[in-house]
Amino acid sequence: MNIKDYLLAGNPQTNKVKLSRLARSRHTAIRCRVAENPATSVALLVALSIDQSVDVRMAVACNLRVPRSLLAYLANDQSPDMRYFLAGDYNLPTVLLHKLSQDENPYIACRAQKTLDKLGFLHSCKIASRLMLLLQKSAYSSKAVVVVPTITRGSIPTNRPLSITPMT
Repeated sequence: MNIKDYLLAGNPQTNKVKLSRLARSRHTAIRCRVAENPATSVALLVALSIDQSVDVRMAVACNLRVPRSLLAYLANDQSPDMRYFLAGDYNLPTVLLHKLSQDENPYIACRAQKTLDKLGFLHSCKIASRLMLLLQKSAYSSKAVVVVPTITRGSIPTNRPLSITPMT
């Protein structure tokens, strides 16, 4: 593998003609770099989404320019590795995560469900912190108490009071 081609494939300044040539490389690592490159066109991402290598298809899914329709196509991939990879992606549209949670492969279905559960928890914490910050003014104090949800990995979230002295 030519290191110069590898570096060019990942460089956002590389022009579309060179990226197109590099996308046809016999080296999987170079095709992966092209798929990850933010300068890669949607048309080239579509072409790489049918690559024989699942690693290249996974790299396509990681590109921020990938359209939803292409993610939906990849969620139907024949490779369980591809579907398992997508099932753990927190940025995947929830409709696709729901579809993957019904996958025939129990490992994929379980991973997608866990991702959805975590997203649901994070979403409820965002709502709680944005819309439902509880200001409880003590009758005996001039301090307001804001209850802020604490997120701790692997345990049940708890609320910790945070005392705030109002400005007068």
